[in-house]
Amino acid sequence: MAFHRAQDCEALTDGQALAERYGKEVATPHQVPLADAMSAGLGECFHCFPPGVPNDAKPCKVLVGGRWVDGLILRWFRGPDQRWKADVNFRQDAGRAQAVKDEAEIRPRT
Repeated sequence: MAFHRAQDCEALTDGQALAERYGKEVATPHQVPLADAMSAGLGECFHCFPPGVPNDAKPCKVLVGGRWVDGLILRWFRGPDQRWKADVNFRQDAGRAQAVKDEAEIRPRT
C-alpha cells in the first residue's frame, strides 16, 4: 500500500481497476495527513513521488503519444521561440520519463 499526491493518480486508479477485475475489494481513496500515512507504514507511490524529483514539483498532465498522463513540472522557462516550456517528469509505460515539453503539451491536473 502507498500514499499518493492525488486521488486521481493513474497508478492508483489502474491498480484499483486491476484489483476489481480479480475480485478483490477496493476502498475509496480518502485524504489523511501525511504523518498519519507514514506512521501507518505506507510508502510513497512511485508515480506520485518519483526518485530524484523534489516534493515541491507541481502536478500536471502531459501530452504523450496523443494521451494525457500524470506528470510533474520541475521548472518553467522561455524557449528560443519565446513560448513557455517546462522540464517535466511523467508516467510512461511502467516507468517514468523526463523531457522538455511545450506549453501546449502541459495542462493543470484537476
